[in-house]
Amino acid sequence: MKAGKQLLILALWGMAQFAVAQVATENGGYGPIVWPKERQHELAGHYAGTLRDHACENMIARLALDKAHHYVLTVDCSEQGSRARTLRGDWWIDEIAGSCLILNHGDGEEKRFGFRISDDANLLSLDGSDCNAADERDSPHGLKRTGSKR
Repeated sequence: MKAGKQLLILALWGMAQFAVAQVATENGGYGPIVWPKERQHELAGHYAGTLRDHACENMIARLALDKAHHYVLTVDCSEQGSRARTLRGDWWIDEIAGSCLILNHGDGEEKRFGFRISDDANLLSLDGSDCNAADERDSPHGLKRTGSKR
């Protein structure tokens, strides 16, 4: 009887591993797609918080994302003598990097900022420009949703 239970447990474990492997294979080996096209409209809205980039270690930021995949980002560097800037461009989701919101430069050059997206889309955590090269200086920076979803 004990051997039968062990065999059953082993068989169930094997089926579970096979199911997980199938999901990964269907999505190119990176796990389930969290933000497919049908769900991306949930990201539209307004966010506020802090960011950093190579020019400024601490910026106050306000981000507006629309459903047509355009953004407006206003940043104000906390360093004296800096002025506020308004940046515009397109956004997209990189599922290969693990549900990463990418803000492109307005001039067509890719990857101005990259954000990890919380499951409920209420928090965008700064993760460099493409969510592939983590920098510990990014960890305190992020944007929280302000108001309700549109």
